[in-house]
Amino acid sequence: MTAAAKRSPWAAQLERNEAVPPEVQGLEVRLPALEPGKYSVRWLQTWAGTELPREPLAVSTSGPGTRGVELKCPPFTRDLALIIEQAK
Repeated sequence: MTAAAKRSPWAAQLERNEAVPPEVQGLEVRLPALEPGKYSVRWLQTWAGTELPREPLAVSTSGPGTRGVELKCPPFTRDLALIIEQAK
Protein backbone atom coordinates (compact mmCIF):
# COMPACT_ATOMS: atom_id res chain seq x y z
CA MET A 1 0.00 0.00 0.00
CA THR A 2 1.34 3.45 -0.86
CA ALA A 3 2.00 6.12 1.77
CA ALA A 4 -0.88 8.21 0.39
CA ALA A 5 -3.28 5.26 0.64
CA LYS A 6 -2.27 4.63 4.28
CA ARG A 7 -3.19 8.21 5.14
CA SER A 8 -6.59 8.07 3.48
CA PRO A 9 -9.65 7.61 5.72
CA TRP A 10 -11.00 4.61 3.81
CA ALA A 11 -7.70 2.72 4.09
CA ALA A 12 -7.62 3.28 7.85
CA GLN A 13 -11.23 2.11 8.12
CA LEU A 14 -10.37 -1.06 6.22
CA GLU A 15 -7.28 -1.82 8.29
CA ARG A 16 -9.04 -1.29 11.62
CA ASN A 17 -12.48 -2.46 10.43
CA GLU A 18 -13.98 0.88 11.46
CA ALA A 19 -17.21 2.46 10.25
CA VAL A 20 -18.82 -0.83 9.25
CA PRO A 21 -21.92 0.06 7.21
CA PRO A 22 -25.33 -1.21 8.33
CA GLU A 23 -26.63 -4.53 7.04
CA VAL A 24 -28.68 -4.25 3.85
CA GLN A 25 -31.91 -6.24 3.91
CA GLY A 26 -34.82 -6.65 1.50
CA LEU A 27 -32.91 -5.66 -1.64
CA GLU A 28 -34.11 -7.14 -4.94
CA VAL A 29 -32.20 -7.37 -8.21
CA ARG A 30 -33.99 -7.29 -11.57
CA LEU A 31 -32.18 -8.97 -14.44
CA PRO A 32 -32.96 -9.21 -18.14
CA ALA A 33 -34.77 -12.26 -19.50
CA LEU A 34 -32.94 -15.57 -19.45
CA GLU A 35 -33.20 -18.40 -21.94
CA PRO A 36 -35.46 -21.22 -20.77
CA GLY A 37 -33.58 -23.78 -18.71
CA LYS A 38 -32.19 -24.56 -15.29
CA TYR A 39 -29.71 -22.27 -13.58
CA SER A 40 -27.67 -22.10 -10.41
CA VAL A 41 -27.64 -18.81 -8.49
CA ARG A 42 -24.51 -18.08 -6.45
CA TRP A 43 -24.27 -15.21 -3.97
CA LEU A 44 -20.75 -14.25 -2.90
CA GLN A 45 -19.93 -12.08 0.09
CA THR A 46 -16.77 -10.68 -1.46
CA TRP A 47 -15.70 -8.68 1.60
CA ALA A 48 -15.69 -11.81 3.75
CA GLY A 49 -14.58 -14.11 0.94
CA THR A 50 -17.48 -16.50 1.47
CA GLU A 51 -20.08 -18.11 -0.76
CA LEU A 52 -23.65 -18.62 0.40
CA PRO A 53 -25.51 -21.86 -0.44
CA ARG A 54 -26.44 -22.11 -4.11
CA GLU A 55 -30.05 -21.68 -5.15
CA PRO A 56 -31.72 -23.33 -8.14
CA LEU A 57 -33.54 -21.16 -10.68
CA ALA A 58 -35.82 -22.62 -13.37
CA VAL A 59 -36.95 -20.55 -16.35
CA SER A 60 -39.75 -22.03 -18.46
CA THR A 61 -40.69 -21.09 -22.02
CA SER A 62 -43.70 -19.03 -20.94
CA GLY A 63 -43.40 -18.39 -17.22
CA PRO A 64 -41.43 -15.99 -15.05
CA GLY A 65 -37.91 -15.43 -16.24
CA THR A 66 -38.69 -15.10 -19.94
CA ARG A 67 -39.56 -11.42 -19.37
CA GLY A 68 -36.96 -10.80 -16.71
CA VAL A 69 -35.83 -12.29 -13.43
CA GLU A 70 -36.25 -10.79 -9.98
CA LEU A 71 -34.06 -12.17 -7.22
CA LYS A 72 -34.15 -11.33 -3.53
CA CYS A 73 -30.67 -10.65 -2.22
CA PRO A 74 -29.64 -12.24 1.05
CA PRO A 75 -28.84 -9.76 3.84
CA PHE A 76 -25.29 -8.40 3.49
CA THR A 77 -22.84 -5.80 4.73
CA ARG A 78 -20.45 -3.90 2.44
CA ASP A 79 -20.86 -5.79 -0.85
CA LEU A 80 -22.36 -8.78 -2.57
CA ALA A 81 -21.76 -10.46 -5.93
CA LEU A 82 -24.13 -12.60 -7.98
CA ILE A 83 -23.21 -15.33 -10.45
CA ILE A 84 -25.86 -17.14 -12.48
CA GLU A 85 -24.71 -20.26 -14.34
CA GLN A 86 -26.60 -22.78 -16.41
CA ALA A 87 -27.06 -25.95 -14.35
CA LYS A 88 -25.28 -29.04 -15.60
